[in-house]
Amino acid sequence: MSNTSETLVQNPELFHQEGARGSTDPVMGVNARFNKLDLPTFNPYNYDPNLKYKYNASAGMLVVPGETSDKVFVPKAVLEASAKLEQDPQNYAYIGPVMDKEHQRGVLDFFFTKPVREIIEADYTYSFVFTAGGTQAVSNMFGITTKLPESLTTSGQKQRTIGLGNPYWGGYDSILEAIANNGNKPPMATYELNDSEGNFNLKSLREFLQNNKHCTIVLTSPNNPSGYVIPPSILENEIPQALKEHAERGGTVAVGFDLAYIHFIPAHPNYGEFLPKFLKALGSTLGNNIYPYLLMSNSKSLGLYAKRVGYLGLILPKDKNGEQKWERASADFVDRCVGWQRGTAGNANMSLKLSRVLLTNPETQAELKASIQKSLKEEIQPRIKTAVGAFRKQAQINNLGFENTKAGTYKISDKNGKVIATLREPGTPYFMPIEFANSQQAEKVAQHAEKDSNLFIVAASNLVRVPTCIGTSQVVYEHWGAAIFKAISSVFG
Repeated sequence: MSNTSETLVQNPELFHQEGARGSTDPVMGVNARFNKLDLPTFNPYNYDPNLKYKYNASAGMLVVPGETSDKVFVPKAVLEASAKLEQDPQNYAYIGPVMDKEHQRGVLDFFFTKPVREIIEADYTYSFVFTAGGTQAVSNMFGITTKLPESLTTSGQKQRTIGLGNPYWGGYDSILEAIANNGNKPPMATYELNDSEGNFNLKSLREFLQNNKHCTIVLTSPNNPSGYVIPPSILENEIPQALKEHAERGGTVAVGFDLAYIHFIPAHPNYGEFLPKFLKALGSTLGNNIYPYLLMSNSKSLGLYAKRVGYLGLILPKDKNGEQKWERASADFVDRCVGWQRGTAGNANMSLKLSRVLLTNPETQAELKASIQKSLKEEIQPRIKTAVGAFRKQAQINNLGFENTKAGTYKISDKNGKVIATLREPGTPYFMPIEFANSQQAEKVAQHAEKDSNLFIVAASNLVRVPTCIGTSQVVYEHWGAAIFKAISSVFG
């Protein structure tokens, strides 16, 4: 089979849209083309420098070194619990996505810590449903929040606008397409996640809110593809203040916290502690104008990619004086989720049981968290420095400048000294972005890397995403860096 990438880069629309089942998800498209190319896949453990290989730098899956090849990170407790469950035929029966309260408490403990859960239980009403991975959690939230109640349609707006921080995960587009197939595709717009200095762009979020009275916004932290982490202080103060002001203007917002990578934030090991402060800052707008949803996945933290383990939660005020307003609203949320995902809930039955076994046992939870933190410290964090060192070398080989202008920020310049790209060390070591002036430049670099060097890498918005989650060794970054900086040199001369 011949290399088809040269044909693809001549057609940018095809370059982005070709993928599994016609998906517009760029990761699916990159993987589809990688699989079509008839070359051996590069293996850093065993390769011949005289042979031509293909390189897949598109996946967002955490791998760690093995004896003869890399392997998916899966804690020992997960493997043991999974094997035990699969031996019992009763565990193959359909049970649906509803979670008992003990399981829901375990989810809060695992993602947000026990002290946070105790605050939530004391002051708020909450419900979680089990989903087939984080993707279905997003699908559920979009599906149940987009259609406006008739009381809010007097202005003519029938659906909430979906607001995504740019850059955003390409899977959101695929999910919106799936909703469209159900005749319910909502309008979508973006706000800029970061300003020119890499800080959270509160101004852009405010402008989005002003232009979209009734909306659903997604706050993805850490961000995929950029790895950016919204500082806890911003989540606790500036963002709820902006939401309150929007509510005072008569607006309503469903706020989705997409926290798939929450366990991989070295600077904030208890990142979830922002939640009670965020809720308190909303005041009386909570549940009346602002509706916080929590979207989580154990694919990343526990290596359960094939098992599809995810959760969607909603937090509302606590009923007072014997009222049941918020309890009824919470129960309605669960019913609507079950209805939305009924066609796929049974497929994740074994995964739901596995999740319950893992998250309702405090000792197992502690073991899991320790395993994640050990891997983060010993295996994943060092990869950023390894990648930066290899990329600096490849920049020099390609006559490009590579200057550390401030902590964690590197400016890449052409032979005339003009800055053409920025590499930022991310808040999570899962992904590392190389940012360009615009999306066209990022796409061209990805296209040249694929066409000239058989490196299949994702361009999203104005950046190329380097997946440090799967780059486990110096030799990997040397090969990736050679392809990337050769591509940058080709694009910018």
